[in-house]
Amino acid sequence: MEGFLATLHRLQYPEQWITRSGGLIFVAFISTVWGGIVLSTGPRPLGVTLLLLPLLPVLSAILWFIGRAIYFHSGNGIRIGISYGHYDIPLEDWARARKYLNALANSDGGCRKIVIKLMPQAWLETDPSDKQYRRVKQKYNLDVGLFVSKADSKQLEINVPAVDVEHMSDGFQKATFKHVQAAFASDTAPPTPEDAFKWHAKSIYECVLAVASAIAFTREQFDIAYPIAEELDSRLKDRFRPNQEPRVAFRWLAMRSRIARSVFSASDPPGPIELEKAVGEARVAAELYSKDFPEVVAHQARDEFFLGRFEIARLLNNELGDLCGDHPVAKAVWLVNEGALSVLEGLWTKGTEAFESLLEVNYWKLLDWDDLVQFADCADEQGYSNAVYLQGLYRRIKGKDHLSKALETKVLRWVNDDKSRGGLQRVFWKARQLR
Repeated sequence: MEGFLATLHRLQYPEQWITRSGGLIFVAFISTVWGGIVLSTGPRPLGVTLLLLPLLPVLSAILWFIGRAIYFHSGNGIRIGISYGHYDIPLEDWARARKYLNALANSDGGCRKIVIKLMPQAWLETDPSDKQYRRVKQKYNLDVGLFVSKADSKQLEINVPAVDVEHMSDGFQKATFKHVQAAFASDTAPPTPEDAFKWHAKSIYECVLAVASAIAFTREQFDIAYPIAEELDSRLKDRFRPNQEPRVAFRWLAMRSRIARSVFSASDPPGPIELEKAVGEARVAAELYSKDFPEVVAHQARDEFFLGRFEIARLLNNELGDLCGDHPVAKAVWLVNEGALSVLEGLWTKGTEAFESLLEVNYWKLLDWDDLVQFADCADEQGYSNAVYLQGLYRRIKGKDHLSKALETKVLRWVNDDKSRGGLQRVFWKARQLR
């Protein structure tokens, strides 16, 4: 009797209605109401009444299934299912935590693309390889299911099973989930039960943000990914430094999402309108993240170059040189850009110094020479007469088989046309010894 009364008490929470016990109570209640209506409305043949009464529970059950299906299938966006392992924790406590969770979700404009569904415990409690989990995930079109268990005053265990998302590698999944667990542990107990409910909700919500941003990123839904990742970053700033794991991982994801328009093949750059949009996003990304990820400035400089704004590209590359510090990739990009822009501008000595530094410290191994070859070809097509040197040098660094005899002869003729280009000739011959 006490269990039945406790179940009735829990019916004030939506979670209870989607469970089997909630469904049985729903069917019993609706059948009773309809049965009363059938018996009290007008005289009808006894046979009809006897036929209708057994149908009422069936119709009530169908209505319950329809209502539950609407709940589970409604909403467009990144769909995340959450199940709670109640253990000895009353459903009322989880319901209070859920209240704060809903308040957090509704307050973030950038997170309206996330749909959170609370699901029965048994649905997501199993191993991700289990057929039950995969059936539930497929049936209700979930991107991922989170199983929350062992909630106490200090620690909340959140089991994040494998995510079946196209293009998300196992390594990326493991890194994401490792960051999730690191970000949401607490060393101190919340002072009051109410604070504990808020902390539980906040932790679950931040876990949802982390997983949702990773899913959007791997789907190349960058306009969705970066607002979510930046909202998460703002929530972590009081617990972690900008360059501290796991916060730096989510900052990297937000940065890469913002500069997505700037990532294009040099052989097929976008038109001026798209490039202007790319410059705008890269500028914002540089303001937010250049201190920790200086390479973002290189993307901005590249966009400006393809828009024909050579001087702005040069100034931005100077800024990259000031920022790159001990970042090897950023240092490599700065050196190759410094060399290229100097050669195109006719500054042979500066170009020589940059390229020699690039080759001597093996920074050249960190660069994408396929893209750089395409860049040199594009510069030649734009009318930069000195681009022929870049065409030959970049192909030579890429590999001896990529430099034709005709182009090599053309480069050597260009070098010999001006004795002040002797340093660049030295760089060109040094490149022949790299591979």
